[in-house]
Amino acid sequence: MSKQIAGWIMDRNLRAFLELLSRYIDYAFDDTDWDTIETGVRDTDDEKSDGWYSYPLAGTSATLEVGLARSVGSEVMSVSVTGAETAELQLRTDTLLSAFAGIRRGCSKAAPVPAPTSQSPDDACAWSGHPRVNSSAARRSAPT
Repeated sequence: MSKQIAGWIMDRNLRAFLELLSRYIDYAFDDTDWDTIETGVRDTDDEKSDGWYSYPLAGTSATLEVGLARSVGSEVMSVSVTGAETAELQLRTDTLLSAFAGIRRGCSKAAPVPAPTSQSPDDACAWSGHPRVNSSAARRSAPT
């Protein structure tokens, strides 16, 4: 079994994340996929073991299982990806998670690392760090 790659992204970036991830496995992600996922994640909760939604992306070069759950009360979507067998696909998946975690609405640049603590959360380009899902314990809480 492949290693689980888990993290979080801003929920508004979910479709773009899935579209790019699908390209890496030669899967033609379309509006039907999006409609299904959008409905599936609606009542998810990343704090509940049975609160995750799972969706397969079956491309010609790999099949990925994507677990998704909202962080209730925030704009964060927890993400877990399994099935990335090659080192290249694992790196690409992890990079997408990092990139889409740092991009906020109206922001044309990724957030700085490490996150500055003095920025206002209202700043459109402020670090979008989510303390609970930023912790290593939260990354381990994603379903396997």
